[in-house]
Amino acid sequence: MKTLMILSTVPDERLETVLHEAKHLGYRTLFCGEDHYTTDEVPADRVVTVCWSNTRQLIDIAEEEKIDGVVGLCDPAVIPAAEIAQALGLMGNSPLSVKQLLSRTSFREVQEKAGVFCPRHAVISSSHEMRQICESFGSPVIVKPMLSSSSHGMTVLNSMSDAKDAFDEAAAVSRNGSVCVEQFIGNDTLRVIENDIFVMEDEILWDGIRYCYRLPEAPLRPVYDVYPVCMSKQEEEEYRHSVSAVLKQADIRFGEFNVEGFFTSEGRFFIVEINPRPGGHYTPQTVQMYTGMNLTKLLITAATGDHSYYDELKAAHRERKFKYLLDHSVFSKTDGVLDHIHIDPSLKEKLRSIRYLHGQKEGDRVRNIVDAVRPIAITVFAFDEKETLERVRKNITKLVYPVLKDEYAGRKSVFELEDTSKVSALFKGWEQSIIYSCLQGRMGKILVTDTENPGSACAVLGCFGFYSGRPEPELLHHRAHDYFILVPQTAEWAKLIEEQIPAAIRITRYATKKDTHFDAEQLRQNLELLPEGYELKKIDSELYDKCFDIRLTSDFVSAFKSKEEYLKHGRGVVILKDGKIVSGASSLSYYDSGIELEVDTVEPERNKHLALVSASALILNCLDEGIYPSVDLHSEISLHCAEKLGYEFDHEYVAYEVRS
Repeated sequence: MKTLMILSTVPDERLETVLHEAKHLGYRTLFCGEDHYTTDEVPADRVVTVCWSNTRQLIDIAEEEKIDGVVGLCDPAVIPAAEIAQALGLMGNSPLSVKQLLSRTSFREVQEKAGVFCPRHAVISSSHEMRQICESFGSPVIVKPMLSSSSHGMTVLNSMSDAKDAFDEAAAVSRNGSVCVEQFIGNDTLRVIENDIFVMEDEILWDGIRYCYRLPEAPLRPVYDVYPVCMSKQEEEEYRHSVSAVLKQADIRFGEFNVEGFFTSEGRFFIVEINPRPGGHYTPQTVQMYTGMNLTKLLITAATGDHSYYDELKAAHRERKFKYLLDHSVFSKTDGVLDHIHIDPSLKEKLRSIRYLHGQKEGDRVRNIVDAVRPIAITVFAFDEKETLERVRKNITKLVYPVLKDEYAGRKSVFELEDTSKVSALFKGWEQSIIYSCLQGRMGKILVTDTENPGSACAVLGCFGFYSGRPEPELLHHRAHDYFILVPQTAEWAKLIEEQIPAAIRITRYATKKDTHFDAEQLRQNLELLPEGYELKKIDSELYDKCFDIRLTSDFVSAFKSKEEYLKHGRGVVILKDGKIVSGASSLSYYDSGIELEVDTVEPERNKHLALVSASALILNCLDEGIYPSVDLHSEISLHCAEKLGYEFDHEYVAYEVRS
């Protein structure tokens, strides 16, 4: 009987899968973890608690147990596993080889030596170093922990105002406390290529390749995979050459590796990372479902010196059981307690597998997609037609999602309403452009507690929430921003806000008429007030990025999900001084026949007519396009400024500010 030594941190789906497969193969298993676990928690034949930095003790245990092979199933485990394999002459890589892959800085150096595509990069010790780095690299940059797993702790940094938070987040999860920053290589498709490959000496099995998609609201979070990948012959050659060259440069000779990357606009393949361990989230099971290749069996047998299954896979022609597969990682949009996973009835026949991640179950507390470390569950669907796959892929988070129990005892759950016509009557007569955007499905969302017959609703867009219908406290506790403005439709809603949110500050806002007739000639004359040394420009791709330099100007574009959405549907102008944005007017949101204006000027540049100039320019653009530039004001001073542009006061209304 062969003995397999396994190193892993917490019990997860990778350990669960390896233990199950080893038992099936008739192997004896020895689990070595740094934390104490019982055989009930980790069903191995023997469980040992040992510090992985004590290499001598690990080797002594391995010799005592007469192990035939060793595997590390997580990033911190692969180096001690390599040290054991090297000391005992077992199948494995050198510790130096895997260290080069684990360190993001060393990995970039390996890429450079291998002659493949590599972004500019540097190691930093404080957030203060970022400014100099960003000036030389150009914005945006990506801030990463030097040693960590997956995308945890990474931040794409557009604005230096967020530099300290990005550095602190990365340093907190980096296993050595070091942080690296590198040139951000844009990938507008939110799609990368992932592959769980297997390396044996100079050969590689490539079968685990798939597309991996992200969502705009969580661009670093893998959400669903699609099999197969369609590449041209030239792309396939570039892909295989790049991966092979890096592995050869690092002197990688054996094992299962998780590869992630994408093609640049110049056709080069950018390897984001190569993880020297099996993919998580039940990836090997999905790969086996699609290819017939059992990666877990391959890893275990090859690690113990048995190459028979590898030789079988090399020689066999593997028929695809399914034409297309979609592997969906189920995340929650909000924090809460899991009730169940909803799967649309139209997908029931397509469902091939649903697995809750190890240790998770209905009734557990879950985190929102941005803060969660792992998904809740993995669902796999099979399709015969690509068109059906694509339709489901584009709507998967609406078709498959977690239903949460209410976080507050006795309260209802809150849902995003897809068919907004069900609440149009609740908002009837409420002339707010943000409500128009939500009802028309252009931006924002409608929240309800009853998706069939809603008696109340909240229209949410950016930092605004408009509450209509029957007052329900559940809707008040779904605020997406630290600063939020709640607008009640009735006195009953206002009373409920004051009762439920004692910290809410009551304010008065000012609505303008939605049919103002502007004096175009006067607006053109306003443009002549632009002081010398200032430049008025339309917001384009470059200026969109520049808006994120400071928090005030980021408000011009931040309500849109992406740059592409803003450039397609948004409208805006900014005023530049010495290359920096000092004022501007932009669309906070858009609807079918108009936009909502956002106008502001940085503090040192106020009282120079800059807001008047930029707003006049944007209004003129709207008039040329035949759309209405709506505006509501936060103060009487802002109202007086709006009246200079030709707006007419309509009415005051009550709102509440909340800061958290």
